[in-house]
Amino acid sequence: MVHPSLTHPNDAAGVTVPVCLLPSQGEDKQIMGDFWAIIEKKPFAGKCVRKDFDDVHHGFAAGRSDWSDPKLGARARDAFQILADFFKANL
Repeated sequence: MVHPSLTHPNDAAGVTVPVCLLPSQGEDKQIMGDFWAIIEKKPFAGKCVRKDFDDVHHGFAAGRSDWSDPKLGARARDAFQILADFFKANL
């Protein structure tokens, strides 16, 4: 879940597989924290990954982001590497 929007802590109750959560500065920290607290209680919690990207805006890793900006490009590549590692470990 990269810069997730419209996520609610109650959504975590239905999660049945490992999740990778990569919120940006645009996501509500309380909601992300509450969501993650539920995920951490799941039997597969050890396979889950969370990395906050507090220094970039919502949408930083989307196709419409300005990847020519050195900071945004680097942070997007960081997110993609985290996702690649997560999928490699869990698929």
